[in-house]
Amino acid sequence: MFKEYNRDWFRSDVSAGLTVAVLVVPQSMAYAMLAGLPPVVGLYSSVVPLLVYAFFGSSRQLSIGPVAILSLLIFVGCSRLAPPGSPEYLDWVILLTLMTGAAQVILGILRMGFLTNFVSQAVLSGFISAAAVIIIVTQAGCVLGLQTICDGSRNVPGMALSSVQRMGDVHWLTLTFGLIALIALIGVQKLFPKIPMPLVCAVAGTLAAYFFQLEQKGLAVVGEVPLGLPLFTIPIVTCQKLNMLIPTATSIVITGYMVSIAMSKTLASRGKYKVNANREFLGLGLANVIGAFLSSCPVSASPARTMVNHQAGARTQVASVVTAMAVVLTLVLLAPLLYHMPVAVLAAMIITAAVKMIDVRELLYLMKVDRLDCLILLVTFSMTLVLSAEKGILGGVVLSLLLFLWRSAHPKIAELGYLEQVDAYMSIQRFPAAKTIPKILMLRVDGPLFFANAGFVEDWVRDRIADHPDVKYVLFDLSSVNNMDAVGIKVLWELMLSYDTRGIDFAFAEMRGSVRDLFKRAGWRDSTGKDFGYRTIPQVLKRIESRETQIKRTDQTKRQFN
Repeated sequence: MFKEYNRDWFRSDVSAGLTVAVLVVPQSMAYAMLAGLPPVVGLYSSVVPLLVYAFFGSSRQLSIGPVAILSLLIFVGCSRLAPPGSPEYLDWVILLTLMTGAAQVILGILRMGFLTNFVSQAVLSGFISAAAVIIIVTQAGCVLGLQTICDGSRNVPGMALSSVQRMGDVHWLTLTFGLIALIALIGVQKLFPKIPMPLVCAVAGTLAAYFFQLEQKGLAVVGEVPLGLPLFTIPIVTCQKLNMLIPTATSIVITGYMVSIAMSKTLASRGKYKVNANREFLGLGLANVIGAFLSSCPVSASPARTMVNHQAGARTQVASVVTAMAVVLTLVLLAPLLYHMPVAVLAAMIITAAVKMIDVRELLYLMKVDRLDCLILLVTFSMTLVLSAEKGILGGVVLSLLLFLWRSAHPKIAELGYLEQVDAYMSIQRFPAAKTIPKILMLRVDGPLFFANAGFVEDWVRDRIADHPDVKYVLFDLSSVNNMDAVGIKVLWELMLSYDTRGIDFAFAEMRGSVRDLFKRAGWRDSTGKDFGYRTIPQVLKRIESRETQIKRTDQTKRQFN
């Protein structure tokens, strides 16, 4: 970070760091509350992890800290093990932070960043949207004064029904504060985007609660926030505890990394620099591991704060160092002033952030482009809402892998014909004007040919030959086959032998180098005496035409001789 640092960037970094700090203080407290933790834990989690990532991460603008999605996962996973807010609950969360960080470090060292490619965008979008709905329903209770929470065993419909049944218990003073905060955060923020509305709401709400002694009238406030920095603690580790936290830790590792790498790649493309996927694992992992010893909850990139950091002019991670120092000053000097901050205002901030997480555009896009991906999104969304966050993302990943395997096992195969307008051989299904050649069946396999789909390809070819009883040549266009294994080439060999006795000859064109090498290693030319390495379809057709001409001449000679 400092080797190539330009002093001209310092002013921009300081300005961006202070701007983000304005958001970090109220948001981190709100997300800690969402996770079932004391608000001060959110502040702790916005100091050391932010500094650690600044030195070890690869993104220049990524802002690390508590985020709504991870807070929900923390609450769902740990509220089953201890009462939220209790010392035991905090111990579980700290151990979860250590597990998450350790897993991320190991994945980074083993260079496993590619594994996240198996989590499709549809799964991530569906999960994030469902998580946003859960967050909104959960925090709606705080705005209404009902304190409805998700205890890990109740789904969204159950929480919503509970809130409706208890509408008679709404605390109107709390609702007033919540609605005013929502209007300010959504409506006023659009009219005056440069005003740090979260800070304005936090300060205004705190002052109103303090001067009018609204806590005595039933308004829930944050309460005492310890003054000073977090103490060094050693997480209590046992095999039993580790086993109980594995599902939650896995969900946090996947979700946190996916959000972080998506944001870092987006900003890197805008800033014309590269991020390292494995280094991102290391940066996040070390931030969590070291943070676990200083009372931090699991952290990842915050999309909202990261974009604010970028838009405010951050050039390097020096901006994050400035943000962390501002949070330190808050902990050392301003912590007592946070006592009267209304919980409803923090809940309104969470709801505002959650609304922006619902990705309707992605759903509409997938409905037009790929219905199977749309199905993955909807299944992930539904499972997350009805079952749980862990089961939702796991179900989405499993479904996406199953659909991937199904697609791989059923590659598209096209029958080709000559299209004169473009002087090329095209699919007759897509281009009805393409003309087939008598006695020649031309096929193209769109995808690799390997053990999982070789049987499907064989059956398809046999069916097409049966549909064309006059076929004497089967020509494979292998231009789209970028990979073939031993099973794939064996199937082709057996097809060729089985039809050889029926007078049907096989030919292959447009081979890629790797496939051509496989044919050579299989010894096809030595076994048959034929050259299977024709470069283009016209070359193969010319060879077939030449052979047909020779056969006709031979037949004519035999007839003349007879």
